[in-house]
Amino acid sequence: MFTLEGKFTHLDCFGKSAHMILAVGGKAVRLLIEDPQAVTVQGHQGTVEFTCGAQKGRAVVVQYSIEENRKLGTVGLVRGLEFR
Repeated sequence: MFTLEGKFTHLDCFGKSAHMILAVGGKAVRLLIEDPQAVTVQGHQGTVEFTCGAQKGRAVVVQYSIEENRKLGTVGLVRGLEFR
């Protein structure tokens, strides 16, 4: 499991899955959320509802496994989120 810290800038939705885009060191990093219900969320009370499109740039630490998908343009699979 790896971690990445950045600003949550965008969420592209595709049916049941989504691409989470983080700004990390001036670069955009795309991660796949294959099943939102399988992602552990910390630092937020209550239910987390993701909205597709532009985000507020909230600081987040993402736990992910390296599973590059060139077709989707993602570098990993999101396993956990910790909002700051």
